[in-house]
Amino acid sequence: MTRIVYFFCDFLYTAVRIWGVWYLIRTISTPRKKQERIIWGILIFIIAGLDTYNHSVISVLFSNSFMVIIILLLTVLGGITYKIRFFDSFGVVYFLWIGSVLADFLFQTYANIFLSDLNLPNTVFLETTIYRGIYLILCSVVFIFVMRILSRFIKKYSNDLKKYSKWCNFFMPILGFYMVYFQRVYKLLVSEQIKRQWIIFLISLSFIVLVFVWNYIFWKEREKNRILCLERDLLQNDYARMISLYENKKIVLHDIKKHLQVIREMAEAGKKQEMLLYLDQLGGKVQTGFNRNITNHGLLNLILTQKIQEAENSKISIHYNLDDMSGLLLEPTEICALFSNILDNAIEANCKNDIEEKRWIKMTCNKKEEKLVVYISNPMVEKKLLFRGEIPQTTKPNKWMHGIGLKSVMQIVNLHDGHMLIETNDGIFTLTICLNGF
Repeated sequence: MTRIVYFFCDFLYTAVRIWGVWYLIRTISTPRKKQERIIWGILIFIIAGLDTYNHSVISVLFSNSFMVIIILLLTVLGGITYKIRFFDSFGVVYFLWIGSVLADFLFQTYANIFLSDLNLPNTVFLETTIYRGIYLILCSVVFIFVMRILSRFIKKYSNDLKKYSKWCNFFMPILGFYMVYFQRVYKLLVSEQIKRQWIIFLISLSFIVLVFVWNYIFWKEREKNRILCLERDLLQNDYARMISLYENKKIVLHDIKKHLQVIREMAEAGKKQEMLLYLDQLGGKVQTGFNRNITNHGLLNLILTQKIQEAENSKISIHYNLDDMSGLLLEPTEICALFSNILDNAIEANCKNDIEEKRWIKMTCNKKEEKLVVYISNPMVEKKLLFRGEIPQTTKPNKWMHGIGLKSVMQIVNLHDGHMLIETNDGIFTLTICLNGF
């Protein structure tokens, strides 16, 4: 009966760890298949059952080979059922599984030393006993609690953590090495040396975490200052534009009084045709100089109105098809940088063309579920553009001072799990952007 209870606890602990993998993959990605919960539920039961059966038949509580099989199976399962790269799926599975294994080794090492110092049996947690069963249940509870906290942390800081995702490549072999070294606790090879190695490992890990936190705080402060500068520049531009609009409106209101006076005189003189002609001319005039509500998003309306006005002043024909952007989740600085840069580049490219009739911009901005899709095209004077990576090189002198706009756009796209495509065909420059924006 004791063995049955123990193996049930063992099954539950393995199932909870697999659930943790699924829970974290679900936090950072979206499902490919509608039945992913059912698929994971079935495979959690199967894999946990096989792991428990392996422990009962071989009578070995820890198996490297079966651990590798579980990690590979969960990696493939994550990549198939969720929209996540296989390498990222492997990273999630690897760190959760190796992390839980190292935590178990740490507890077993110090439990062994503590019980030995008290002259008590030091293998009670390393045998198929009710004590180890209780230990596995407590581990399951702690693991669920930690996963809840970790999931909330990742959701809150997901954009910031992506910057440090490459650090995983550095940690993988280190954690793997220590996992192999410390598993000797299951072979009852506990000594003062392994205790010292644990101390060295924990101090090193704490140091790396402190370096990471310091680097993050430094980067966050630098980003905060950069955003403050952008917001200041944006506010200055907005203020200047508001003053300009205010002055334009004052002029328009002054002119309207004069126009009304002229219309009244025409009406009193019975000059109906002249009055209608005058009203037709006036109708096209009073529509300029105001902010256009073309996206149902205040800041985006302001930016697009300004850029459309700049294009029209440069004799550029601009055609746009824009969806309702009221639910756009990008930061104000990101909206400004994204749309200002791509439209500035399009306007600048058109101004290189001496033939005004050949100046045009086509822009589409669509909301497709949670995705923001932006498409913009314009003619280009250059026959061919040289690319550095995914971004064309600037043709201006002082290259170190120019060509920053598309790099800024690329940074925003990457930050929101998107992609950017640039095409140059038949003298037409086309930019397509797709990112998580809603």
